[in-house]
Amino acid sequence: MEELKNFKYNSLVFIKIVVFIIATILFQRIALIPLSIISKTYWSQYDGRGLNEPWFISSGLVLFLAALAVCFVFLKYVEKRQFSYLRVIAFNYKKYLATGILFSFILVFLFTLLNIILGNTRLAIIYSSFTTTLFYIVLLGVGIFAPVLYEELVYRGYVLKTLETRFSAITAVVISSLLFSAAHFLRPDPSFLTFVNIFLAGALLSICCIRYNSLWLPIGLHFGWNYFLWIFNYPISHQRWTNPILKLNYKEHNLITGSEFGPESSLILTFIFIVLIGYLFYPLCGIKREHV
Repeated sequence: MEELKNFKYNSLVFIKIVVFIIATILFQRIALIPLSIISKTYWSQYDGRGLNEPWFISSGLVLFLAALAVCFVFLKYVEKRQFSYLRVIAFNYKKYLATGILFSFILVFLFTLLNIILGNTRLAIIYSSFTTTLFYIVLLGVGIFAPVLYEELVYRGYVLKTLETRFSAITAVVISSLLFSAAHFLRPDPSFLTFVNIFLAGALLSICCIRYNSLWLPIGLHFGWNYFLWIFNYPISHQRWTNPILKLNYKEHNLITGSEFGPESSLILTFIFIVLIGYLFYPLCGIKREHV
């Protein structure tokens, strides 16, 4: 009888997560329809979907607000919990956010330096003016922060926390990271190594979220990673736009530098993620699941 009851509650958790993800995707798609119409009507003079377009910031904000709305509905009517359920309420959030951003900068910088030393890449400064540089830095930050908030609210916020209500912390980390990696695998030209590295990145972010009981550290790490990859002119999920500050030239994409998809296809990152997860992993073994 107890096993049947556990199976029922465990199944309910998976159903809630699947419905939550589908609802988020659908609501985002619907919300983007009017924005796309506006873009075609008023912004069609721009060539492509680069950072110089209003679409870059507006689409990111729409994705975030749509995910936030779905989170609000599920918290209020399904979970019947406060917003603190997502670990967004923390008095030291600035410290966690800044720590995550700084760590990601160091990681991207050292990764770039290693590839320059090995002769795989060449980094050229193409700085033109202070105004252009400042505009790019601010626009890029706003444009990247919104989608990062959306992904963290979904995968390390609702999905991870809801899994923890029925399963161990380790199981919750694995399942949420698989979903996170699968979502990125739908983008152009990922490899199996890309899938593995994004899974490991998701696991690292989830472990940080649980260990420090805050969503802000993974937000800082995730934002810093995407932001500084773009600053150093790396491709991100197969996207690479004009950079007015730095230009990164590849001798060739390989298992060290990554691929056209991005550095996520690098074995160096596989090693780094495994080391960091190993360092942070042990305390999770003693964390009990939080039954509802």
